[in-house]
Amino acid sequence: MSASTRPSLYTAIKKVDGETEVTGYHVCPAAKAREIKDRQTAGGVTPADPACGAPTDMQCITQVVTERAPWAKREDLPPAPRPVVEFGVNEEPDYSGRSGDVVATFKIKAKYLRLGSVTEKGWCALKQAPITWIGDGTEGASASASSSEDG
Repeated sequence: MSASTRPSLYTAIKKVDGETEVTGYHVCPAAKAREIKDRQTAGGVTPADPACGAPTDMQCITQVVTERAPWAKREDLPPAPRPVVEFGVNEEPDYSGRSGDVVATFKIKAKYLRLGSVTEKGWCALKQAPITWIGDGTEGASASASSSEDG
């Protein structure tokens, strides 16, 4: 997605009915992907909270600053733990060079999203926002490996 399409995606997501689902892509370790899948929440936490809504601007700023620039101490930002998770929407990310990571793919309703890091094309949601799991690209790996061993 080019920089010029990002504002149009933001506008499109904010204009749709909050119940409209978009596809979220979260690059994370396989263990975190399992938590997201098992708990059916954006951050892999329990319980899911359908009434949580979208994070505030300050919650998203806290996520971006503390996650991407931990050296940037800011007195006006609340301390960890961060209540939000950041991920891409409607475009699978390039995660080359991050060995051991997978792309957790899920559906999430637009009403749970707020714009996150502009440089990373990120979106934020509260960790307890409910999702519908799609996959992480590893689900078929063990089945195909065992069937090739059987053959």
